[in-house]
Amino acid sequence: MSWFKELFGFEEESPQQVRSQLIWQGTSICSKVNDRCFEVGTLEIPSLEELRNRYQNPNSLVKRIQIKEVIGDALLRKLQQY
Repeated sequence: MSWFKELFGFEEESPQQVRSQLIWQGTSICSKVNDRCFEVGTLEIPSLEELRNRYQNPNSLVKRIQIKEVIGDALLRKLQQY
């Protein structure tokens, strides 16, 4: 079974057939076949310049971004937490 059929309940045959079996409900796409609905978001691909302009004010971030490098065995580290 394809991932598409598993989610929407039918195989993809053509764009027209797929569109006929799906319906938009607000921000969700729903299958008429199995009544499952999935939220649909907006894909945004800003340029680096747009990101810099958007977040040039450090107060516009909810909290500071932190990056930390940890080298070691992830399983051992997780086990040590217990």
